[in-house]
Amino acid sequence: MSETDMIEEEEANPYNMKKNWHKADGKRMPQADELYYEDEVPKPQATRRRKSAPDQDGSSNNNHNYKKRYDDLKRRYDQKLGEFKQRELGFEARLQATQPQYEAPKSQEEIQEFRDSNPDLYDTVETVAHSIAANQLDSLQPRLSALEQREH
Repeated sequence: MSETDMIEEEEANPYNMKKNWHKADGKRMPQADELYYEDEVPKPQATRRRKSAPDQDGSSNNNHNYKKRYDDLKRRYDQKLGEFKQRELGFEARLQATQPQYEAPKSQEEIQEFRDSNPDLYDTVETVAHSIAANQLDSLQPRLSALEQREH
């Protein structure tokens, strides 16, 4: 046979088992038939820390930092609270300024001017007033008839 007839075939890779990313990284994997598997984790090494000496007043530097931090946070909170109150007062002032100033007509001349300038609104208000008066009259009619029967 010649060289052209002899072509080497690649080794079969059933189920895509042998891929280049399937390399072991050195960690031992637990097996399904094992009862218990303990990781080999390195134990942390103990280190020594210096204890800070308490200040003259008995508080350490950490407490001083907490006190400063608390004071800074309190100052910022009070500042923001003041800003929000100022904004709220500004909004209330703008609201008062933008509300329309309306005074109800009291004299017959003002009522006539209102009727001429707003005929539809005047008719609506008049209809509502008549219906309220009719309801009150209907509730008082039986009492009035009872009083008239007593007198006679």
